[in-house]
Amino acid sequence: MKPSERNELIDALIEGDITEADFLRLEAEMSIDPAARKAYFDRVALTQALTAEATAASAMKAVPKMKPQRLWLSWRPLTAAAAGLVFGLFSATMVFGYGSQLKVRIQTLLLESFEEAQMPLGRGVPRRVEMWSGDLLSVESGAVKAAAGQRMVVLPPVPKKKFSYAFRSLDLTRIAPLGATETQQIEVTARFHAAKKAMRDRYQIRLAAFAEDAEGAREIWVGDLINEMALMHVVKTVKMEPDAEGWVTVRSLIDVPAEARVLLVSLAAGLPGDPKKNSAPEAAHYLDDVQVRLITQESLP
Repeated sequence: MKPSERNELIDALIEGDITEADFLRLEAEMSIDPAARKAYFDRVALTQALTAEATAASAMKAVPKMKPQRLWLSWRPLTAAAAGLVFGLFSATMVFGYGSQLKVRIQTLLLESFEEAQMPLGRGVPRRVEMWSGDLLSVESGAVKAAAGQRMVVLPPVPKKKFSYAFRSLDLTRIAPLGATETQQIEVTARFHAAKKAMRDRYQIRLAAFAEDAEGAREIWVGDLINEMALMHVVKTVKMEPDAEGWVTVRSLIDVPAEARVLLVSLAAGLPGDPKKNSAPEAAHYLDDVQVRLITQESLP
């Protein structure tokens, strides 16, 4: 089993969303592979650290009538002024597996609720970092109740495409270099909403890390050379049940190679079936409450 597939199954197990067949596969893998057992303990410790962060933040900031979506999403700052900026740093040490320890530091790299009505929005895959771009994106309020704040981004239908896209390139060169015993991951969460009652909508997060700059990353992406040239590439797709309604949270993690310079984040929504039908009004979707966090894990003796 590939490490990326194993990690997806571990995440599904932790979230309580794993099938019986996948559970048996994971159980068999951990019974014979020490690396699989360590990966499981590491991810459990990370979940505990994120939960501890949420608890600490909630104690510091009283947020009335706040209903958490997940343990690791049970807080958010009260202002949108920090959107797009490094917001904070959390550190915790967790015990995992046979008495060893894992120190976890969590730093928010991006917190975006699209409150700036006139924010600059580019077209297509971005050529530079720290700017939203995509398929005819626009910021509006009132269509549905925003997931955070008052506004959200519209993902309009695009004829002959299965998905409508929003992109963001993140500058990884500003991140402190890794220590000898450290590893890093980036966690991206985003919330999606259908314009009309869901019709098996699909929501997707794709993350790709590149050694190139933003322009070089764009050329690789547009040229469909990700599998050959990206340092790391993960895809998380959520398929909705018929008649599902409301905001849906999608979460994905990617390992950050030490040589990575840019992380390209792709957030997409669409309908299954014939892409030609995506020009219909019901193919429109909304995007809100995007969070990107850097998770540094240090193994302690």
